[in-house]
Amino acid sequence: MNLEAVTLREEIVALEGLIEGLPDRYRQGPLGKTYSARLAQLQHAHAELELQLATKRMNAPGINVRLDGEVGRIKALILAELVSAVQTLVTALGQAVAGRPTTKGMVPLEVQRRTTLEAFAFAPGSFIVQLVVDPQALEVAPSQRLLPTLGTPEAEPLAVRALDELSTLLEIADDGPKLTEAFSRLKGRVLTAYDNLLQVPENCGAELDFTFYDPRSEKRWARSVTGAAASVIRKALTAEVVREESEREWIVGSLVGANHRTGTFEVGLEDGSAVQGRAKDVTLLKGVIIGETYSFELCQVLAKDPITGASSMNYELISKPEKSF
Repeated sequence: MNLEAVTLREEIVALEGLIEGLPDRYRQGPLGKTYSARLAQLQHAHAELELQLATKRMNAPGINVRLDGEVGRIKALILAELVSAVQTLVTALGQAVAGRPTTKGMVPLEVQRRTTLEAFAFAPGSFIVQLVVDPQALEVAPSQRLLPTLGTPEAEPLAVRALDELSTLLEIADDGPKLTEAFSRLKGRVLTAYDNLLQVPENCGAELDFTFYDPRSEKRWARSVTGAAASVIRKALTAEVVREESEREWIVGSLVGANHRTGTFEVGLEDGSAVQGRAKDVTLLKGVIIGETYSFELCQVLAKDPITGASSMNYELISKPEKSF
């Protein structure tokens, strides 16, 4: 039992009792606010000390995730969303750090193993969940076949590198150009996961704090984002895709396929090539018959994501196909 931790805990219990015993008029006044501020300081110091002690016992990096404003309790659904969002983002960052960022599909199992976090304690006060990197993840040797950019086994563990990237994203959260540069490197999966994490403080209207500690290197960092800031950041992250349209053109071909729910289509041309695209309005494909020949009014659309910098060129169906004889 650590004496400093015991002393802090005793101070917390005593101060909680003192605040609870105050008449309402004092509890809501300057005296009560002073006591509450001191209590928050003690709780934060206790949680950080517990994190350091626990990670040293396990010899693995750990992180405190604190949702301010939730005093000692939290809805189970919010807890699940918070922990899941942190794990998903760390795994997505791990994949990006490993040099194989993707937007969709399954993350390689080796990345998942090497970025696994475990919940090992819940601290009192503003709700704090303490997470530690799975010690086994620190022992997994990198596969040069699956993850050739991970380097040697002596390199920084993938989970730690992913958490360092999280620290950077939180640090530059209010710097649009730097965020754009970061997401152009980390790609869409990280952007989506980061956005999902920011939904938690935004929906709760609370501050989300992170404190990281690695007992092996004594590395430590702390970052935070308020609910209001999360809302501003999310609006910037979900900025509309920039569209550039070319001049309209007509093509004649056989309708090879069409999805009336999504509006996607494929047209076979006389030279054996094919054109794929999406209807501007799904109703434009209503009544068309697969295998029949039509005249299609199309335009090319260049879509560019202002955050990730990713761009794509697609055909868009502008008007209802006309039967061609």
